[in-house]
Formats: sequence, structure tokens, C-alpha cells
Amino acid sequence: MARRDEVSRTVPHQSSSRPLVAVVHGDRSGPPLTVYAAASELCDLVWVVDGSREGLSTDLRLLRRLGRVVDVPGLAPGPVADSLGPLEPAGIVVFSDDELVAAALIAERLGLRFHPPEVAVALTDKEVQRTILAGAGMEGPKLVAIPSDAAPGQWRAAGRRLGYPLVVKPRAGSTSWDTVLAPDEATLVDCARWASGREMVVEQYLPDAEPANHPGIAGYLSVETAVTAAGYRHLAVTGRLPLAPDFRETGFFIPAAVDAGTQAAVLATVEKAASALGAAAGIFRTEVKLTPDGPRVIEVNGRLGGAVADAMLLAGGPSFHELVLRLAVGLDLPGHGLLPCDRIGFRLLYQPPRCATGVESIEGLDRVAALPGVTAVALHHRPGDALDWRRQGTDTYLFTVNGAVADHGALVALHRAVAEAVTVGYRRR
Repeated sequence: MARRDEVSRTVPHQSSSRPLVAVVHGDRSGPPLTVYAAASELCDLVWVVDGSREGLSTDLRLLRRLGRVVDVPGLAPGPVADSLGPLEPAGIVVFSDDELVAAALIAERLGLRFHPPEVAVALTDKEVQRTILAGAGMEGPKLVAIPSDAAPGQWRAAGRRLGYPLVVKPRAGSTSWDTVLAPDEATLVDCARWASGREMVVEQYLPDAEPANHPGIAGYLSVETAVTAAGYRHLAVTGRLPLAPDFRETGFFIPAAVDAGTQAAVLATVEKAASALGAAAGIFRTEVKLTPDGPRVIEVNGRLGGAVADAMLLAGGPSFHELVLRLAVGLDLPGHGLLPCDRIGFRLLYQPPRCATGVESIEGLDRVAALPGVTAVALHHRPGDALDWRRQGTDTYLFTVNGAVADHGALVALHRAVAEAVTVGYRRR
């Protein structure tokens, strides 16, 4: 562990008149510069990292230019708290599920407002979360936990107990990594083969509501909710475009295309889930599916949702990262109710077919960039890159398209136009 005097010598001078916020940062926490920009008029930052983790070396060099750095192997809460204590941070934040429990343990030692450790576990462990929600009387998909040493017979028993189709996914994970639809026993037994040695869950598949809420738009969404001094405040309802197999995101947008009655039912469901789980700090995210029997919680995450912040800015709204930091230092949020938007901000993700094992060529991105409403196109997988839809989940996407349009009809049309404008050559099985 780096000594505190070593840490302080490696970074620029921090203003003593501004509050300090600890950012527990990992390789999937998002761009540090975004958080740094959000803090510019509000607070100083101290970055808490495990620099030995693969993928953090580039970030670590940048972080030392953006604030103090506390680098502790494994993010061990005792040593981290020993290093942070003398700095007297006013708050602590996290932008990835991977660091949520560590942040809770650190916050508990320092007396900082955050999710208690047991709540952080419930927000990251799918079996624990589903058990708590069921105990609170919330209807949802029944779930069976599969231990890492489970034999194929245990998987078959789970299938017989729950019925098909089923969703198989890691007990702790995100971005649809290793998330598979099992329509039958043969597929479920195949999951037992590749998932051996890992803790997984098998749960019932929730049917879609019919008719669809809006043609070309998926029947599930997410809600960003803040924990304020006055209680829960819902900030944004984010809509989704139809998933690519199996459960890979193809796009999201703010605001969602839902009527007032559906939205009210969704927000009531989110608040009940938050209360049951004890979500206690910052901004958290709840995924909800619209089923024939009403809204059902898919899962609750104890942090800001992925690139939702980008969609909010594109929709004409405020910086979500700044709101997270405001809450961390004890400030109120501006306004009331959902954050104001004056257009539809979106991010589209172009997903390859499941049979693709690699990228050979991509043509037409220049045509995508010229489409009305598009403000940015970013390549994620280049020619020569390997692809694995199951292992990479949503992160299999080839490129993203950001922008804004006037209404949801224009968004659906643009989604179709992007697919028509691009030609991709793949390596296939």
C-alpha cells in the first residue's frame, strides 16, 4: 500500500475550502474525466483503486493527474479507511457494481452516508435480492441458485421446478455477461457445462406485455432514483429498444415511451423495491419489465446506470454525475420530480449475430454519422477483433450511435436506418 505522504506528493494541490469526495473506482466505472468534470465547481476528488487489477494501469496514470490516489490491493476496507481518514472526505461514491460492497465497508468505517454493507450485498447478489423482494410481497420471477460445484442433475432439477423458458445468469454480474435464454432442458444442461466452477442463478422468464407499448420499442425500462433528505425522488425513466439474442442491449433513450398510468405504476413498483432492499444513498437504478400482470422488477443496482448519463445530457437534461456528487456532499438536488428534457436523447448499440466469432470488415459508418439526429459514432470492435456474444454480453456491440430526435417515432426510424446503412463482414462458426 502506498503511504499517505507518497500519495500526496503525486497529485496537484487540492483546495482546502472545498469538500472532498472519495470515488471508489474500477475498470468498469466509466471515464474518470467525466466524473472530474462534474466535480469541477463542486468538490475535490480522491480516487480509491486497486491498482493491481487488470485494465486499470492506464486509468491509474490519469487518476494521479485528477486528484489524490489511494491504491490498496483488494480495496481492503481497513487500510483504505486508514488512508482516507486523515483527509476527512465528506462523501463516497461508486459507479460500478464491482466496487459497491467495498465502498459500503469503507463508508461504514469512516461514518460516511452510503448503503450499509448488507444492503450493498443485496444490491449485487441476485439470489439475496430476489429473496428480499419476495419476502416483501413483490411478485417476480422465481429463482434457483446454482452453486459452483453443481452437477448437471441439479440444473435439471431447477428446470423441472421452475418450468421453461428460463434465464441463466451469474449470481453477481452485469451487462448481460454469460446471460442465456434456456428454452429447454438440453440448453440448460449445456449451461451446466460452460458455467462449471461459477455461481449462477436460474430464473423464470417474464413474458412481455401485449400489445407493445409503442411499435419498435421494448417492453422494459429502467428508473434512476435518488435518495434525498426528503426520501426517494425518481429522476428519469429510460426506455429500451428490443434486445438482441440473448438479452444484449441494442439501445436506450430518455424519456421512455410510456403513458402516465404505466409510468405511475412503474414508479410505485420501484419505490416499493427500494424500501424493501433499504437503498440508502446516492442514485440507484431499477430495471422493470412490463408484463401482462403489471410491472415486475428485473433487478435493482445500487449505482447510476451505465451510459444513462450520456442520454440525459443528449435529452437536454443535467449532468447525472454532478447530481451523484451533490448528494455525496449533502446538497439538495435542484427542482422536483423527473428531470426536465426537451427532446429524446439516445444511445444505440449495434449488436452482431450470435454466430459471429470475429469482425472482418465494417462499412457505412460515415453514412450513419450523416443521419439526421446523430451527433457521434464510436467504434468499439474493429476489424480483426474477436467476438463472443455469451462471454461479452452487451459489450459485444460493434459501435455506438449517440444523438437526439424530436419523438419516439423518429427514434425507431433512425434505429432501422442505422442497420440499413452498415455492412459488416464476420468470421463465423
